[in-house]
This record gives sequence, C-alpha cells and structure tokens, in this order.
Amino acid sequence: MENLGYVIWEKIPESCMNELGSADLAGYRESTMQTIDDLKARRVRRIRLGVSWAEWSSPGGKACIQWYLKRYAQDGFDILPCLCFTPADLSMNGKCTGPPKDTVMYAMFVYDVAQYCKMSGIRIEFIEHWNEWAMGTDYDQSCDPEHSILARMLTGGCVMARRLGLKNLLGGMAGVDKTNLALMSNLVSKGAAGYFDSIGFHSLRGTWSDQDFPGSLFDQARSVAHTVRNTRVWLTELSFPTTGLHAPGSIAEHRLEEIQVAIYADALAHVLNGFPERIYWFALRDRRGPTLRSIHTGWQDPLQFHFGDSHEDGSPKLLGRLLIEGGQEAVAEYAKKNLDVPALLREASLRRLPPRDFERESAKPPI
Repeated sequence: MENLGYVIWEKIPESCMNELGSADLAGYRESTMQTIDDLKARRVRRIRLGVSWAEWSSPGGKACIQWYLKRYAQDGFDILPCLCFTPADLSMNGKCTGPPKDTVMYAMFVYDVAQYCKMSGIRIEFIEHWNEWAMGTDYDQSCDPEHSILARMLTGGCVMARRLGLKNLLGGMAGVDKTNLALMSNLVSKGAAGYFDSIGFHSLRGTWSDQDFPGSLFDQARSVAHTVRNTRVWLTELSFPTTGLHAPGSIAEHRLEEIQVAIYADALAHVLNGFPERIYWFALRDRRGPTLRSIHTGWQDPLQFHFGDSHEDGSPKLLGRLLIEGGQEAVAEYAKKNLDVPALLREASLRRLPPRDFERESAKPPI
C-alpha cells in the first residue's frame, strides 16, 4: 500500500525568482513544512515532485528547487522528480511549452538535476520526463507535429539518466484515448519509448481529461502497456474534483466527496493486486491561485483547483479525514462498509466533461 503516493507541484513565489534573501524564502519554507506535516499525517511515503526546467534556469529558481528537494529527502520521502517546461530563451516558440532548439540541452538538465541529488545525498530511483507531453498546454505540438524533436529530446534525457544509474518514466498522458495511443505508437516507431522502464498516464475523473475510451480505467492502462512492451505502468495522476462548477446538473458536496473516496479506495485495491504498479493522488489540498502549469502556460480552469483531499485552508474533506484518522486502511474500510463503490465510479464517469480546446484557452489571460 506504500505504492500509492501524492503529487506535489511546488509554486515558487515571484519574490524567490531573484537573488534569495531570508525574508523572501521565509513564507515559502513555512508553506513547504506545512505540506510535509500534512503528508506525514496521512502516512504518505512517496511523492511526485514537479521540477521545472524553466524555473531551474532562472535566478533564484534553482536555489528554491534544490532547497525543497533536499528538505523532502531529509524527511524521508521517496521522491519522483518530474522534469518539464523549457526555458523560454532555449525554446523554439519562445515559451515554456516549446521544444528546445537544441535537444542536447535537455540531457544536460537531466544531468544537472541528477548530479545535484547524488552530491546532496538525495536518493532517487526514477526520472520522469515531461508531464502531459501529448497536450498543447505542456508541449507545443505545432512546433513538432510528428514528435520527432520530442523523441530526440526524450531519448537523450533517458540515455543520460541511465548513464547516471537511474531509471526512466515517460510522463503521463492526460487521459487515454485513441489520439493519445496513436501518439504513443508514434514515439514507439521512433525508438524513444524503448528507453523507458515505466510509462505514466493520468485520469482526472469527471473532467475534460477523462476521455471516452472502451473499458475501465485499468483496462486503459493495460492498453498502454500493450503499446509499449516490457514496461511497467504507473498512474501518475488520479483524482476527482469536489465541485460541480462545470458539470451539468447539481450534486451535493458530500456526494462528490464520497465519489473521491470511492476512486481512492478502488485505486488501493488495484495497487494491492499489482496493476498499475504505482499510483499518485492529485492533490493534497485545493488551490485558489495559479498552479505551476498555469504560470508557465497561461492556461487555467477553475476546476483544477478542487482536486485536493482537503480544502484550501487545510480543513480536510472526507478523504483527508479518513487518511488522517487511520491511513489507507481507514479509507478501504469506510468504502467497504458505507459506499457502493461500483455505482459511485459509474457516476464519476457519467459526469465526464467534453474535451477542451487547450490551444485556444492557453492564450487567455490568467484568472
């Protein structure tokens, strides 16, 4: 059951993106320490931690990232660093979503992160390469319609990671549909996917990213596994939003929280049965302000701020209360005694939203 972890996307404050002073970092450190305490209260050992290449390359950003990598490691967390977002000055489109002009630079970024972890005593086993590479919000496919540049970039990064004794995880796709499976097949044909030890995918149930695909969520994972042979499958983002903001019809908040618990309990059962091998829950708490992704791309959807097992102020929802009271065992027991899990999973699927026009919406100004 230790193979169900949490996604932590650190938002570096603007005040920390220059030369750091103690006053600039004080609030940031306090927020990170609160996150650590909250994770420990839930008995969480594994975290998936965003490491932005764009922030790493900015004044002050590298120091912040290095600090929180070391801080989480000191508190005993097993860290999966997810590398993504090109520095604008190295990007083909001048934005953080563009492919790098020189793909070798990405391999050097992998080297820098891995060497820092090694020299600082931070033990990592895997490097995750590029979150949601199949979406325009995180990778501008208009610059690379055949994904040839992406394939070279990922191959170089994987080769570098292997030379340093690390394993490679392909960043998760946002939902599994025929289009994304075709993109995966394209990477396979270019040889890039052969360098990955595990592949990830996402399922943010009841949202635009949970696309229509035959079979259950975990049948989708098997379809991905069959596309790329001899690899393990991880579900690197799983959640359900506890708001009806965009969904048709109305539903009580407690019902949405029960659906969230049912999805978590179902994930626990599958991890215990060994497939997928590992799952990361998204997220610890709701957010009001911009996430790391929206800072870099300008795209935001209010729905994405309600995936937490707790509210923005830290007060736990049903899932958070159960985890704090008794860990994953308490979630499984509550679901078994009080919930019709299959019915709630069906309800989550029925609440799926239509696909979003990410390319157009990414041009909108932040909320």
